[in-house]
Amino acid sequence: MFKNSKSLKSRFLQVIVVVFVITIVLSLSLIYYTLNQKVNTLSTKFARQYALKEKSRITAPIKREIALVQKMVETPILRKWAQNEDNKQLKKNALRELESYRDNFQAQNYFFIIDKSLNYYFNNNKNEYKNNQLRYTLDKNNEKDQWYFASMKKVDDYLFNMNYDRELQKTKLWIDAIMYNSENEKIGMAGTGISMDSFIQDFLKSNSSFITPLLFDKKGYIRAYQDTNLIQMSTIDKEEKASESSKKSVYKLLQQKDRDRLRSMVDRLTNNSEEVATIKFKMNNDERIAAVTYVSSMNWYMMSIVDTSEIFSMWDFVPTIAVLVISLIVVLVVITLFINNSILNPIKSLTSFTEEIAEGNYGKKIDMDYENEFGTLADSFNEMTETIKKHTNHLEEMVDQRTKELRQSNQELSAKNKKIMDNINYAQHIQEAILPARGKIDEWLKEYFIIWQPRDLVGGDFYWIREIEDKILIAVIDCTGHGVPGALMTMTADAILNRIVDIDRIKDPAKVLKELNIGIKETLHKNNNDPKKDDGLDMGLCSVDKNKKQILFAGAKISLYYNDEDGIVRIKGDRESIGYQRSKKEYEYTNHEIDTKENRNFYMTSDGYLDQNGEEENKRFGRKRFIKTLEEIYDMNLDQQKNQLIKELKKHAGSEEQRDDITVLGFRI
Repeated sequence: MFKNSKSLKSRFLQVIVVVFVITIVLSLSLIYYTLNQKVNTLSTKFARQYALKEKSRITAPIKREIALVQKMVETPILRKWAQNEDNKQLKKNALRELESYRDNFQAQNYFFIIDKSLNYYFNNNKNEYKNNQLRYTLDKNNEKDQWYFASMKKVDDYLFNMNYDRELQKTKLWIDAIMYNSENEKIGMAGTGISMDSFIQDFLKSNSSFITPLLFDKKGYIRAYQDTNLIQMSTIDKEEKASESSKKSVYKLLQQKDRDRLRSMVDRLTNNSEEVATIKFKMNNDERIAAVTYVSSMNWYMMSIVDTSEIFSMWDFVPTIAVLVISLIVVLVVITLFINNSILNPIKSLTSFTEEIAEGNYGKKIDMDYENEFGTLADSFNEMTETIKKHTNHLEEMVDQRTKELRQSNQELSAKNKKIMDNINYAQHIQEAILPARGKIDEWLKEYFIIWQPRDLVGGDFYWIREIEDKILIAVIDCTGHGVPGALMTMTADAILNRIVDIDRIKDPAKVLKELNIGIKETLHKNNNDPKKDDGLDMGLCSVDKNKKQILFAGAKISLYYNDEDGIVRIKGDRESIGYQRSKKEYEYTNHEIDTKENRNFYMTSDGYLDQNGEEENKRFGRKRFIKTLEEIYDMNLDQQKNQLIKELKKHAGSEEQRDDITVLGFRI
């Protein structure tokens, strides 16, 4: 009896420990959740404010440079010189004017191109090219000079670009402005270059380690970022010729769903719907919050990326957690001592007396001097033992008799159940025998998957594959009924189908369906006009021409699906089922021809997959959801597609039982 008391105490301690652990976990989870929500809210506000502040900080000097460049291309002396480059006095005055602009530019450099001669004039902050500003002449046939011709063709005002200057051997952020004459004709280009290193260093200045600034243009090309390898350094002509893989876009840093959200946000900012917008996304599998604002003067976008994991750590709250744990331990000890003294010790004394009663000594009386519930329990137990003593003998006789009767009934039921299950198992063996061997399928098809799930051990669905001459015939068949009746229908359909193909040598899908319709009707309904005994089947059949790389498909209420450039295409089967009394005997089924392009998958399914009810809304899975699932998985390998189709169906069904036999067949030629 001491052993039982000790077991109760052990269980009580286990409960206390479990409650303690749950309380700690819930408390820490609540703390973490609350802090995470607060950090996200504060990070979002901070990112917005930081983005607006940085926008103001970096745009002020840029706007000044833009204004100077625009003023430079409107200077009368420079416009006159661009139209009369050989005039020495004009050249002298123009170069003096350019030098005055150089002194005012932030980087103290300029370039000036005269469209008529394609001469390129330049001087830098060291005045290195004084009296020798003509550096070279652009060449239309030189690929390195195509930036100028592309800009003159497509730009009307000014533009920004980052480019490596072969003459200067430096990478710069260039502000290029177009010069016009009085007839509004383009006569040249002028501008200044800001050192990329100094620009990035100035832009990337941040007092916080968890803030990362980024600049990108309307096409998403990164123009300034802490990782210079990700910056798109090219001009208009090079960007047009660059391959997609070489383009360094901000969208490549994000997952697909986040890319679409960022594009939508950029559109709103461009249309001035918002001054600043925020987005939560994953970068390198880490959570980030970013604020994006449109810098209209540069026609670029500035993004401030906040790493929330750097803002706080659970280690910052170790003292608080320690106090919480110690407090709970103290409470645990107090409760344990109270329960032990008030409950467990009296129970231990009580159980030491009841041990003799448990051994059958009903004459033993329990004597306990407790003026509480335990004393009342002892008195009640004494009365109970007296009653038990009177009825024990009679009860044992009744139990023995009833046990014998139940044992006999169970033996009879077990024998019947075994006989039934043996028959069903043998039926399952027979049905599986009519299915094509996997080794043969592997020889006929390059890639394929098969989902075959009868609702019971046997069912009314089956798949059928056969090679005949230069054709491979592939079918999914859904017969009337489930269980054993359905299985009998599958064997009947299989026998007739084998005769049509193997003996009659019919390969055309539409003709096979027609002959099968006639065969089923003659077999099942020749002497049967009872509408209650109307059996038949639905079927989809593909004939793969191994030489022409084409597929002929015909269906009786079963469709064929395949992937194309526009998504998943469904080819509907005819609305006429096969073999029913109502089915037209001479009905002509329709053939559909499809090319077997590379990486094109084909799918057929019985209605068991589509009609499966869901746990939450009690709605069927449905054809739309089936097509949507195929659109999401068709570029996976077929084994992965099979697993995903099974996963989606289980997720939809939940605890709902399977309502019909299920067959899904997918293949690739």
